[in-house]
Amino acid sequence: MIANSVAVLLAGGRSERVGMPKGLILVNGVTWLEHQVRTLRRAGIEKIVLVTGYFHSAYLESVNSSHLNIDIVYNEKHEVGPFSSVQTGVSFCFQNYFNNSGILTSSISSAGISKAGISNAGISNAGVSNAGVFICPIDIPVAHREVFQKLEEQLVSSVMAVVPIWKPLLSKQFFGSTVIARRGHPLLLSVEACLQVLALDGSHKSARLDLFLRGLSDLQKREVSVSDVRVLMNMNTVQDWKSLAPLMVDAPEACLVPQNRERTSVVCVRDGKVLLVKARDPFSGCEYFFPPGGGLETDEDPSAAGIREVWEECGYEVEVDTPECGYLDYLFSWNGVLYFLRTHFFVGTVVNESVEYVKPDADDLIGRRWVPVSDLKNVLGFHVALCDMVTQLAQHHNFEM
Repeated sequence: MIANSVAVLLAGGRSERVGMPKGLILVNGVTWLEHQVRTLRRAGIEKIVLVTGYFHSAYLESVNSSHLNIDIVYNEKHEVGPFSSVQTGVSFCFQNYFNNSGILTSSISSAGISKAGISNAGISNAGVSNAGVFICPIDIPVAHREVFQKLEEQLVSSVMAVVPIWKPLLSKQFFGSTVIARRGHPLLLSVEACLQVLALDGSHKSARLDLFLRGLSDLQKREVSVSDVRVLMNMNTVQDWKSLAPLMVDAPEACLVPQNRERTSVVCVRDGKVLLVKARDPFSGCEYFFPPGGGLETDEDPSAAGIREVWEECGYEVEVDTPECGYLDYLFSWNGVLYFLRTHFFVGTVVNESVEYVKPDADDLIGRRWVPVSDLKNVLGFHVALCDMVTQLAQHHNFEM
């Protein structure tokens, strides 16, 4: 039970890539906002404030009609950026949830509406308890209650911020090198940290939570290892909402742990174009382009796997440059399963082409295509890190030629 903290849901953005308020997207027939609130309630958090901006009216109507029993506050400075929404939410918490000693009060309004300012006048840090504010972006799934409990347990005297970190559970035989832990959300801020956040100029370019955390000493912040990968899942694209969102709300009473998979991909470049395969996710129906590649078979060398995959998926014989050009660790879902992938990348050259290309006998593969390097951002934009890796390798290949 989270007894001492409140949650601020940040929903002030434009949602340009989705085209509608992310919190109002329906997932399994229920708005994403309602899923988020339900999960926070399961974690024991009763006091929740939703900070809105561009879509305030739509959120207000949804909150009132769904009887979520949360507060909603409009950030008048939402165009300045997300940090102003953090300040607006924190200010509302002080004005409505905490008393002047930083102690969490017991009352809660029913969908109270406010245009809270960001003044910390009248707020004192005297007698501050271990009460805190969880900062939860609307497009990152709310994690399992275990995460919130672990974070609040670490909010002790002198600690101003607690951050969850996630790394995959790997066997000794899986992957050849260390996997770096990644920081995620929710971020838990102490009352003292909130006061410092309110004192910052929210319109300055340095007004960012990551920079605020960087400015804290090691004694003022703690990182807590968690198993629930939801802390990392930022839902940005239409494909994310179709393929990932249903997985995020499935089995809410358990931590979400992805399956590990090691694979390889080959970036083949010819006449300024990159060879890609087009595939359709059987679960979501979304169509994607990828460089040809796939999972490693037992004891298979990554370069050999790449040569095999290009032939199976595209009908080309290729030679690959060794050693590998690098690898990418990332999360991706396919056919209703969430994976933590390590993909080894090679640059390849086509040396022989089958007389007649026959599409592989696989329901998810649609075909092959040579895509201009200049168009990669458009076709691989669903995954920024993957797009950057393929573009970098393709441009380097063209430069060497």
